[in-house]
Formats: sequence, structure tokens, C-alpha cells
Amino acid sequence: MATDCKLAVGWARHGCKLSSWGANSYGQLGQGHTEDKFLPGDVTPADINICSITGGGGHTLIINDEGELFVCGSNNKGQLGLGHTRDIPTLAKVKVPGDAPVIKASGGWDFTLILTGKGELFAMGSNAFGQLGMPGSNQVSLPVKVQIPDDEKVADVDAGLRHVVMVTDRGNVYCWGAGRKGQCGVLIDKKAPAKLVSPAPVTISETERRVCSVVAGSQHSVAVTDNGDMYLWGCNKYGQCLVDPSQCPSVLTPIPAPPRDWTLTHLSSGWTHLLARTAEGKLYSWGRGDYGQLGRSCDGSCDHIPARILGLPSVQIVSCGSEHNLAVSDDRLAYSWGWNEHGICGTGDEENVHKPQSVSALSKTKVKCLGCGNGHSLVFGSEIT
Repeated sequence: MATDCKLAVGWARHGCKLSSWGANSYGQLGQGHTEDKFLPGDVTPADINICSITGGGGHTLIINDEGELFVCGSNNKGQLGLGHTRDIPTLAKVKVPGDAPVIKASGGWDFTLILTGKGELFAMGSNAFGQLGMPGSNQVSLPVKVQIPDDEKVADVDAGLRHVVMVTDRGNVYCWGAGRKGQCGVLIDKKAPAKLVSPAPVTISETERRVCSVVAGSQHSVAVTDNGDMYLWGCNKYGQCLVDPSQCPSVLTPIPAPPRDWTLTHLSSGWTHLLARTAEGKLYSWGRGDYGQLGRSCDGSCDHIPARILGLPSVQIVSCGSEHNLAVSDDRLAYSWGWNEHGICGTGDEENVHKPQSVSALSKTKVKCLGCGNGHSLVFGSEIT
């Protein structure tokens, strides 16, 4: 659920602020309390020059321009990496082993992944389903290095609900963690394993292109090649894998996406829906849609065929929560839609939002970057003068 960092790097700290809203049972809003907020409020502390925002089940992960990681929220399994299991309602800095900057953080339900500039991967939190890739550990509360096969360097990684998908700089894809729905893309005795406790290679046999990025939903995974081709696997209950769910409820090994007339430049996934951004800034959506998370009408509760979201300006950044979304337009305004319990969409109420609309409380904010947790939202920007 991470968002692009490059658009925010270099923006001056002066005049910028970080706002958050939505579910806050564990202090994931970073405002120093645990009350839900239906409208954006200021995060504490506010003097962090942010380049990336994302979150997990109930925690927040923020990277600054210097490659330092700051966290807050749920910590019952040690997912904040602070050496204890107490929830934290304000941002705290994580001590990541080594001297390399953090370039990406990804949050699962109760675990966290950290990717550094050296291509090293660290993990912390619950390991009940093997999602830390560390056999023998139940949970860890400090970042521990994940052993990658053949000492390959990690190019990209993403956390699902309780599984992980990763690609190395050689284009090799690995998965581990919960796998019963096929989300790990690996078969053992012709069956999807209940879990994998260490990285297992995923075979993507129908492409000559190099996989360069990966995305995980709650129980599905996607690998994206350097020319924008997609390969999908895992749970297909809502058409997440671009297959009619009435014919195929799960996809156990990677399959190529059907041909399309647009080029993918960025992919983001919620628990059961996906958003694809094109080179022209258009957004296409598919998967579950009964909370409005597709941003468009669909027959029934889901749609396995990607369709464009209309009425939305050209988009620079998009981020998916579990069932809601945030986007930044070319003129740097924030938009939201989808599930709105706890005020996640920032409308001031809890009515689900079925079509993208600007976040009116941020109408005077020029957004640098934004991101979603499963049930909360964060925006970093400066006031329009």
C-alpha cells in the first residue's frame, strides 16, 4: 500500500504538515490519542520531511528524505520494530541494522517489511504464518534480516494480509507466509500449502520480460514486468486475478493478464481490489466493489474486467487501503473513495463513497505524498497560498 517517494523528495520541510484520519484504535493516526477521526488532523511530531507513507492492519510506516523509518500504532506483535510490544500513539524512529537508507516499508496485518538501499530485507512482528520468512520464530520485535536464496538483492517487496511477495534484482520472484488460497504461487504435492516459512521460488514461465515490481493483496499476488505486463495468482473470489470468479475461485500458480489497450505504469492493491495507473494518468479498477472501492458502478459486488474510473482528473499517485483509496491529481489535490467506516475517506461522516471525490478538508493543501493503512489515511503537503 506504499506510495511513490520520488514526487516528494526535495520538498522543503518548512510549511509542510502531515495529516491523518480514520480508524485509530491503536494510535495509528500518530496524533497522540486513540480516538477515530472523521476529518484530517495533525500528526505529532510534524517536523519530518516525508517521502513515503504507508500502513498495515493498525500501524503506520513513514520514510523521510534521509531514509529513516518512523512508526506508530498497533504493536502487539512487535510489528513496529521498537524492541517491545506496546502500542505507540506518536511517531517513533526505528533503528534499522546497517547504514543503508530505507527505501520501502510495507505493512501486513501484524508484521512489517523493510527494504534498504543495499537490497537487504528486514522483517518484524508476527510470524504465526511464516510471514517473516524466518523458520522457528513466533514473533520478533526488532528488525531481523531475511535470508534471501543465493544472497540475491531485493528489488521490490510487498506484504499481503499474512503473506509476502518479493522480486530480486535478477527478476526472480519469491513468496512465503500464508498460502492456502494460492497466494504464494507454489504447489506442494499439487496443492497450495497452508504456509511457507521461508522464501520459495515462484515460476513465471510465460514471459521473456523481466519482473521488476510486485504487489500483494490480502490473499492474492501480482508480478509486473518492465513493460507493464501482469501475472496474477491467489484468491479470485472477487475477480482479483482477472478471471471470472464463478468459473475459478482461486488461481494457484501465476497466469498472464488478458490483453488490454492501455499500458500499466503503477499498480496498487487493497485487500480484494486493485487500481492500475496508466502513462496518461488514467485509473482502471477491478475486484471487489460493494463498498465503492472500484470508484465506478459494477454488476453485483465485483468485476473481474478492468474498467476506467471516470470523473477523476489525471492522477500522479494512487494508494489503496483495505477497501478504500487515495489519489493525487496533477494539480496536487487529494481524492478519496470506497469504504468509509471510521471516517476513512475524510468526508466527515461514515457513508461509503462510490465515486472519487476531492477531500474537501484538504482543498487548500498541495499534496506531496500520501498513503493508506488498512483503515486509515495520511497526507503530507503544504498549504496553497
